[in-house]
Parts: sequence; structure tokens; C-alpha cells
Amino acid sequence: MDNKANILLIFIFLMMASFGCQSQTIKAQSPAGPSVVKIRQAGLRFELTVNGRPYFIKGAGGGNYMDRLAQAGGNSIRTWFSSREMLDEAQAKGLTVCMGISLRLPRQGADYTDADFLTRQRGRIQQQVLELKDHPALLMWGIGNEVAHQTTPEVAELVWKEIEVISQMIKETDPNHPVITVVAGGGRKLADIQRLCPSLDALGINIYGKLAQIPEDLRQNDWKKPYIITEFGPRGWWEVSKTAWGMPIEDTSTEKSLFYRQSYQAGIADKPNCLGSYVFLWGNKQEKTHTWFNMFLSDGTPTEMIDTMTFLWTEKWPQNRAPSIGNKKI
Repeated sequence: MDNKANILLIFIFLMMASFGCQSQTIKAQSPAGPSVVKIRQAGLRFELTVNGRPYFIKGAGGGNYMDRLAQAGGNSIRTWFSSREMLDEAQAKGLTVCMGISLRLPRQGADYTDADFLTRQRGRIQQQVLELKDHPALLMWGIGNEVAHQTTPEVAELVWKEIEVISQMIKETDPNHPVITVVAGGGRKLADIQRLCPSLDALGINIYGKLAQIPEDLRQNDWKKPYIITEFGPRGWWEVSKTAWGMPIEDTSTEKSLFYRQSYQAGIADKPNCLGSYVFLWGNKQEKTHTWFNMFLSDGTPTEMIDTMTFLWTEKWPQNRAPSIGNKKI
């Protein structure tokens, strides 16, 4: 074989080797496929599975301090809107996401008799689902947040019917993830949701002072599907005693911590139709006061409530505990 032929063979070999390396690199960098999340029932007990493995939600509302959530034993976050950035960050921390699908609210002027408005809203939602459905950190879809709250029964019925349309649309687009809607508390609306939203896989419930009563509330209203506590925390400012001049008296962090624990054990832990929960708020915001629902101070300092949730999720207290106020009260 002459030198030209040798050079040609060497060139071909190098090209093939280069192509093989590039192929391996591309394959290694390709994202994992979508998670497959199911809800299965055995007798009266429901169980969530992710890629075939049991998965009890130990979650928090909000996208802040995800690394601390994972360190505390948490495994999921809940959003109120769609965000690929949240999915990416959650995946990097080993967490899943209950992805919020925001709906416009009747109490803020949305007209659920307006066909054009509903068509536009459905189009936006379908585009969001198409864009995010294959992300491996996606756990489930949460349609709206307390959409029918503070409306008339007639408007609420329109909302439930529209949520059913959206639920069916999402399930046709993405068969791999459950669909829920999120409501404020339980009560008589449960019967309407069960009747008008049959395609929902479970119900998300935001509840604070009355969390311990939720299992009995669901039983009395004959709720037949599983539930997730999508927000819980301290007693709300609408549930506490007031000063003589009408201002709500906030519980101390010690009182809140005890209430978190008691509520979790009464309404979430080891309940046959509960798939888990999202504690509120894994971060800091101003609502009534600058500390009311916050599990972190504004500078990122953790409170006693973080210690309590760590214990509830892991059955171990953290080595470095937050300061305790004890029985003191102002």
C-alpha cells in the first residue's frame, strides 16, 4: 500500500473516532426522559409513584432555599406559575415540582362566560404544558389556586366546568403526570368538584387552622379520591384572637412550631388517602406582618418551624437548632 493510501486510511480512522466521541458526548449530555408519575389504589389507600417507586410528598411552597429543603429531608416544591427555571433548579437539588398552572380569577375580574377569554387562556396553558411536560423534575400539574374562592355558587360552577376542560386537555397532552386543582379548605364544594371535575386525579387543599379536621371533612363530604395539602402552616391571621383595637395577635415561632407538628400528624401523616403536603412558606414575604407565614427570616435565618419539619420528614432533629421563645408572649 503506498503512502497516499496510508494517509487516507489514517484520515478516515481519525474522522470515525472523532464522530464516535462526539456521539458519546451528545448522548451523555442529553436530558433524561420525562418522569412517569401515577396514583394507584389498594383498598382504601392511595399511593403516588414516580417511575414505579412509592413517593410521599414532603414538600414546601416556594422556590427559595431549595438546597436547605433537600438537607431538611424535603423532596418537592410547589409553584403557583409555570417555570422551566424552577424545574431545572429543582432537578439539580434532587427535588420534584408540583407545577402551577395560573388561572385568572373571577374575584379579580375574569369572566368565565367569555368564550374568547377562555380560548386564550386554554391556548396559553396548552403551550406551557407542551414546553414542560417532558422535564424529569415534573411531578404533577396544579390547575389554579383557589380560583372559585369568594365567588357566587353560579360563578363557582362555571369555574369547575372550565377546570374540567383544562384537566382533560392537559391529560391528552401529557399522560405521564397527574392533574389536580387547588382549593381553599373543604366543605360542600367538594361534592361539586367531584361531580363537575371527574378527570382530576386528586385534590389540592390549602388549609391552616383547621388542618386537623380535614380527614373528617373529606369523609363527611364523601370525597372518594386522594388529596394533597398544598398549603399549611400556622393559624392564619383570620383565625386568631384580636387586640382591643381589632388587630390579630400573631403566634410566636414556638407556638407555630408546635402547631405545625400537631396539624401535620392529625391531617397528613399516615392518612390512607393523603399523598403528602407542601408546607408554607419556605421563604419570606410580607403578609399581615413580616413574619406571619415565614419559615425563614428576611436574612435567611431559619426558624423553629424548619426544625419541626426536619423532624417530621426525617424523624431526626437537626444538630443545630433554632432559638426557642418558649412560653414568653408579648
